[in-house]
Amino acid sequence: MVKAIYLIRRKPGMAVADFHRYWREVHGSIAARIPGMRRYVQCHAINGAEYDGAAEAWFDDMEAVRRAVASAEYGAARADEARFIDLDRTTLIFTEEVPIIA
Repeated sequence: MVKAIYLIRRKPGMAVADFHRYWREVHGSIAARIPGMRRYVQCHAINGAEYDGAAEAWFDDMEAVRRAVASAEYGAARADEARFIDLDRTTLIFTEEVPIIA
């Protein structure tokens, strides 16, 4: 299992509440359509953290990630991100989980 973790910052000038509302109510349903994604979780930051949130997306393997990235649904999600995310200050890493406590 591969997990993509995005550390996200909102666009400059966007209110915190507006960012979280848009991400949850609009973008979530767009991102949920990406084919091959096993799970999608939004982690909304609290208490003025450095990032406004993190998104976690699970895929079977990197080949599933490549197929997802090539899809129209992924393209739509990326286009939507430009509406509320500061893409220049967003970080993405791909990980494999190593459970310590299950």
